[in-house]
Amino acid sequence: MLAVPRLYEAIWNALKERVADRGRVAAALFFGMLRVCMAARQRLGWNPGKQLFARLHRRIAPRLRLMVAGGAALDPELGRRLRGLGWEVATGYGLSETSPILTMNPPEKVNLESVGRALPEVKLAIDDREGRGRGEVLARGPNVFGGYLNLPDKTREAFDDQGWFHTGDTGSFDAEGYLYLHGRASAMIVLSGGENVDPERVEKALEASDRIREAGLLEHADRLAVVVVPEPELLREVTGDELRRILERTVSEISTDLPSHHRPSHVRVALDPLPRTRLGKLRRHKLEALFEHLEKGDEAAEAVAEPLSPQDMAPDDQQLLSDPAAESTWRYLARRFDDLRLTPDSHLSMDLGIDSLSWVDLTLALREHAGIDLDDSAIARVETVRDLLNEVAASPTGSEGEGEDLLGALRDPQRLLDDSQRKALMPQGRIQVSLEWLIWGLARFTSKGLLRVSVSGQWPDKVPCVIAPRHLSVLDPLALLQVMDRRQAGALYWAGWTGMLFTGPVRRWFSHTARILPIDPGAAPRRSLVLAAAALDRGHQLVWFPEGKRSPDGRLQPFRPGLGLLLKAQPVAVVLVWIEGTHELMPPGQRLPRRGHVKVVVGEPVDPSRPEADEREIVERLHEEMVALGERAAKE
Repeated sequence: MLAVPRLYEAIWNALKERVADRGRVAAALFFGMLRVCMAARQRLGWNPGKQLFARLHRRIAPRLRLMVAGGAALDPELGRRLRGLGWEVATGYGLSETSPILTMNPPEKVNLESVGRALPEVKLAIDDREGRGRGEVLARGPNVFGGYLNLPDKTREAFDDQGWFHTGDTGSFDAEGYLYLHGRASAMIVLSGGENVDPERVEKALEASDRIREAGLLEHADRLAVVVVPEPELLREVTGDELRRILERTVSEISTDLPSHHRPSHVRVALDPLPRTRLGKLRRHKLEALFEHLEKGDEAAEAVAEPLSPQDMAPDDQQLLSDPAAESTWRYLARRFDDLRLTPDSHLSMDLGIDSLSWVDLTLALREHAGIDLDDSAIARVETVRDLLNEVAASPTGSEGEGEDLLGALRDPQRLLDDSQRKALMPQGRIQVSLEWLIWGLARFTSKGLLRVSVSGQWPDKVPCVIAPRHLSVLDPLALLQVMDRRQAGALYWAGWTGMLFTGPVRRWFSHTARILPIDPGAAPRRSLVLAAAALDRGHQLVWFPEGKRSPDGRLQPFRPGLGLLLKAQPVAVVLVWIEGTHELMPPGQRLPRRGHVKVVVGEPVDPSRPEADEREIVERLHEEMVALGERAAKE
């Protein structure tokens, strides 16, 4: 794999996060093994990481052997970690004018502190005019270009009388001929007192902090200044003046370990990525204008409440948006969250409020707007907008016909059921029927002893249909049991959340016997909707709570579009049920219920589906009907 160092940093950071999520013991074991492997490679030349981390290799890239870093300097410590994990790492140095390699750090004799030794037939020298053993790197060889097209003056500046090409980089050699770079000569900051400041040294020290994502050093009014971009995690915790104070303190603390003339005295905070080239190199000539802009109107005081423009994104993110599906997804998100500071680092849950249940909404919208069908397994891999864009870019589009269209799957669900789902829908034997009678009787007895239920309307005998109750409390199903008789109860299935009803063998047995279907719209929306569609397709009634979860405050919540998609594929009648009183008796978070009165109003069957209506229009109509049913209940 050939990539810029920023990509390898992203791989390592993602790996660290996954390891940390496994717990302290797993993380301690992982990093302990890594330290042993790093020491073995560095001191003994062994590579135990290939075997010890074999599972990691199989999951990430089973055929990957060599990681080549180019375009910028690879952090030596990061290189040692990658080698400790069992991969070979190669680095080098060159410019576009040198086609583009001058030196190579071969894996068999790697020196990660250096950029390697000159390639065959390439000659390198140091313009050491001050006799310090370091100076501008000069190059000659068959790979060095002949000049700049139609720019003779610039060509003459690039070559001296002996034919050496002046690279513009400063460096030095060791006794074995390894080249060490010390920064761009043009990027070196020279203060009026004669102090030479290497900006990359300062930036690297600042970016090592877990609070600073990027740093750009510049000279401003003959003093060092720095523009810093905070890490997204810090930005989620603090904003405004507090954010600025934290970052100023961080810069000050880190600067104590730098030479006195390398310490920035002015700090400005930017919320957008610093301007970079496609290879990730900082566009230093734009830092001064950015610094002055931030000084006039400090972005840290108040974030601009609008999505980040693609032109202002980091090069890697701009490259990601060159994929049509990723671009369509970004455009959709920018429209949906047009009043937020949407960036590739935005966290779907913490920043955008997309929880596990909202994942269904998001995947349906992506199918509609970008032609993308994300499978259920994608949920575990997606945390940020950038993760989502990468997932979309790697997914087959609906227009290509490679992915199974979800709506088509719901129209013919029987062929997609797995063995466990077929078992959940199988007709029950005599023993199970007897146990079901017993469970129903006990539940109804409990319901009557706990709840005084007043009922308005009739439970439907028509099958198949969807029964859509309001959801306030775990007592809602108990209240509904008093509305139906035993025959009606035996004709329906309940949609039950797997996180509550299928977490152990006893609960799984109870749920199966009580005809509760395992539904997990957060982790497995496609699988859950297919199972629900199959129940309707077989002629059963289905109890489905359209709000998706219990109301936290007793007010009616928006309906999730999953029900709309289900009804679009299986156009059956819907019976809405208004429930009052259960929230007061046992709200979310309360362990034990209180006895009391509950009102249940059963509405007339509604046919919300129209051929031209989409899933959102269907649930919006049902929501309006539920509001009207609640108004009717208030008058009774």
